[in-house]
Amino acid sequence: MCGKKNKKLEVFIVQMKKKRLGKKRVMRLRTPREGWTEAKLEKAERVLKKTHGHDLILSHLVFWSAILVVVIGNLMIALALVPFLAVLNQWFLDLVILLLGLVMGFLFNFLMTNVGHLEKHHFVLAGLVLPVVAVVNVIFIVLVSNQMIEAIQIANARHNPWVIGILYGVAFVVPYLYFRLRKIYK
Repeated sequence: MCGKKNKKLEVFIVQMKKKRLGKKRVMRLRTPREGWTEAKLEKAERVLKKTHGHDLILSHLVFWSAILVVVIGNLMIALALVPFLAVLNQWFLDLVILLLGLVMGFLFNFLMTNVGHLEKHHFVLAGLVLPVVAVVNVIFIVLVSNQMIEAIQIANARHNPWVIGILYGVAFVVPYLYFRLRKIYK
């Protein structure tokens, strides 16, 4: 009888591992050794199920909080770009855009990779939505900045919002791609 329970626990743990694809730390329990009673096996199963449900809820909360932090961070960076857009020449402005995009990209990657219990659709959602939101923010701010340059009559040239937006979007995605490729080829 104890053999059936042990087999049941092994199957349960394998299912738990499959559900935790995004998590780096996977619970690894071996088949219980002699001395494990039926009651201990059932208690271990209950504890694993309970922990998983709680961790899943917490992970979703952290995931959506991270999304909110990245969106607000991108908005703040876009607003901070207005004075730079007005006074910097194209080459230096591109460098500033690249650096800001890389910093936000590293923040995004850090937040996404350190949240446990995320499934593939969470990464796809965040990987598609956040760069688009970031690019749209930057394009909008560049358009506003170009109008400000004309209104104040600053001797700086108007900037192409599409080029700056794409430059920021590419810089934003590069850290995520780098760490994903490094993980694949490791």
